[in-house]
Amino acid sequence: MRIIILLFFFLLKINVVTATNHPYSDRSPFYDLGEEVENEIKITDKYKFPLPPGKWKVILYSHESVDTPYLNAKGYVLLNLVNGNEIKEAIEIVKIHTGVQYVNRVDWYIVEEITFDDEDEGGCYKRPEYNYLFLYRKGFGHNCLRIAGKDIAKKSIHDEPEDLRFNRELRSKYKFPKVLLQSYHSFYSRSTKPEMFIATYYMNSKFLGAPALKGDIETSEFHPFNIDGHPKHKKALAEFVNLAKKRHVNFEKFADAPTKMKLKLGISNNLKQKKINKQNFVSQLQILEDLYKKGSLTKSEYEKAKQKLLKN
Repeated sequence: MRIIILLFFFLLKINVVTATNHPYSDRSPFYDLGEEVENEIKITDKYKFPLPPGKWKVILYSHESVDTPYLNAKGYVLLNLVNGNEIKEAIEIVKIHTGVQYVNRVDWYIVEEITFDDEDEGGCYKRPEYNYLFLYRKGFGHNCLRIAGKDIAKKSIHDEPEDLRFNRELRSKYKFPKVLLQSYHSFYSRSTKPEMFIATYYMNSKFLGAPALKGDIETSEFHPFNIDGHPKHKKALAEFVNLAKKRHVNFEKFADAPTKMKLKLGISNNLKQKKINKQNFVSQLQILEDLYKKGSLTKSEYEKAKQKLLKN
């Protein structure tokens, strides 16, 4: 069960001292703890995970091999800080190599312990505390996005004494509310590659104009039972959901998710659409110029049509 401890240790129960002091941590081959990175972070030479804008502080690297059921996981925790020690955002990134041996056992393990965990960490199925859940699942493969508030101080059955100690150290070193907004992104398809990817984003809702309560998640304004009574928090959640959907589109691209497994999130790729619009504009402008040169349009007609095209 150590792989579960590894995965959910990343839920902001973060090592704030040295990596060698934590039983699941090693020195990153690419970065020092405390180093700031931008644009992307290298998990391995092959996998470079794209990061949101800003400077991200590396505060944890973990490399864990598990003999049963033969998994190998690597991951980071990164913080986007303001005013020195206030957490604006955090990211947890995990890549799990599932191997090519004992395939059936490994795949069942992922389904039972990660995709549909029925304990207190939450899996990819409907739960009352989730604001949104988007899921594709067929066979052993899945593509999951879930969005909810996360009470990072809540104890877990997976916690060990050192996890609780690091949680306390985190709260003493960094400033942040007890409840953060969380989007969890997970993808696995052995037919695509023997790798599972998990990315979890956390955001301090203060920076969306709606600070959260310091109470439990059940009393938070962001809980589905409460949010309708808090317009500012509902608006902040809507902004976070929109951001989470865009990030999941990028996450699917990173994980090489096949088209049939992509989630229907109701958003389009804006960059792709802008490229198409630009191509259409250039093509139509060229047609107008050809018609003008051939004498099919007067100069007045050409200028009028050109201005209309520019406005559109």
